[in-house]
Order: sequence, then C-alpha cells, then structure tokens
Amino acid sequence: MHPRKHIDKAKGVICIPGAKGHGDRWLRVPDEVMAELAALPEVYPRDWPRKPENLRLFGYAGRGGPIKLWNKACEAAGIEQIPFHPAGRHGFGQEMNVRQKVDEKAAGAFGGWSDLNLMRNTYTHAEDTVSKIHQAFRQGLTDAERKTGLKLRKEP
Repeated sequence: MHPRKHIDKAKGVICIPGAKGHGDRWLRVPDEVMAELAALPEVYPRDWPRKPENLRLFGYAGRGGPIKLWNKACEAAGIEQIPFHPAGRHGFGQEMNVRQKVDEKAAGAFGGWSDLNLMRNTYTHAEDTVSKIHQAFRQGLTDAERKTGLKLRKEP
C-alpha cells in the first residue's frame, strides 16, 4: 500500500487493493486505526530507488514481504502458521459474526464478501457450543417464566 495513494487521513479511509475479480475498495476505519497508520514513517522497500512512487506504508515490496516475520510470530506464539490472507479473513469473520455478533450483511459488506454463504461456511466457526446453547436455553426458560407467570422448571 502506498501511504499517499491508499490512505486518506482527512476522510479516515483506507484503500483495500482489488483482488479475485473485485476492484479497489475504500473503507472508513476507526479513528484509533487511522491514528496508528498515520503515525507510521514513510519507508521504501529495501534496495528500491528513493522515488515518491516507491513509498510503501509498511515498507514491503509486495504482498509476500512480511511472510518471514509472520511465520516467526506464529512460531513464537505457538500457533498454527496460516497464511496471512486466510488468517485475516477467518479472524475478521469469526470476530465480527461469532464473537461480536455483527449481523452477516454488515460484516460481509465491510469485509468484501459478495457471497455471504462463503463467509458463513468458510470463515466462521462454532465456539463454546455447549455453554452457549445451555445459556440460551436457560435464558429462554427464564424469559418464558417471566412472560407467562408460570413456573416451568421443577426445583430439585
């Protein structure tokens, strides 16, 4: 990403370069993220001529540039080494849909999925299944008792 072409600090938006048949997308990011990006120094990839068009937001020449550091970080954390694109997609889908309960349409639109089934079937995963279902059952029972005034559960 070029720091002057792919970030508009005044509008608080970043450009996600197009991929897989999709064009570039401009997204509004939280102010905290924009502040972090704006604070990054402008850098050139190693051994590239110091021309303005060669500036890069993170200093990497291409999309695969950070792979060594990524793998080292995964190893240090003791986690599976998933390539960063799928990790980002799974992380985003999981965090937004499962953990933060953002509706699928909003998460899908922001995340750039044209097919919500792909997002749902590939990039989100069940977590804490038993405890969530038990809690939902208890809450439903409590709500039903409150609404009807009936005692629906027997005390042991």
